[in-house]
Amino acid sequence: MKRDEKRGVEMEQNKISAYQTLIYQAFLDIRVIASKLAYSSIEEVEDTKRNGLLIFYMTNAFHNLALSFAEGTNSIYEDDFWSRIKYINEKFPESTQYKDIFNQLIQNSDG
Repeated sequence: MKRDEKRGVEMEQNKISAYQTLIYQAFLDIRVIASKLAYSSIEEVEDTKRNGLLIFYMTNAFHNLALSFAEGTNSIYEDDFWSRIKYINEKFPESTQYKDIFNQLIQNSDG
């Protein structure tokens, strides 16, 4: 295998690893949001609705990504995934910036 071909394989594995880490981060985020929902008071109705919507959009964005890795296909519709993440970050500015995390993971794995 040529050096460039080997590098390409390594980069692809780095990308797969970064996506897998994003899935884990998303589950941690959902866990925190869900705990707020479980213990919310009646005065927090708007926050409860907003948090419920955030969980919906997050699971909608990440479910195909998780399915791809569970089936071992590693074929990801990246444009669709990142479009969904962009929508989440625009609608919920307080949400995790997954693209920044992904870029940092890729950068760290290349160095």
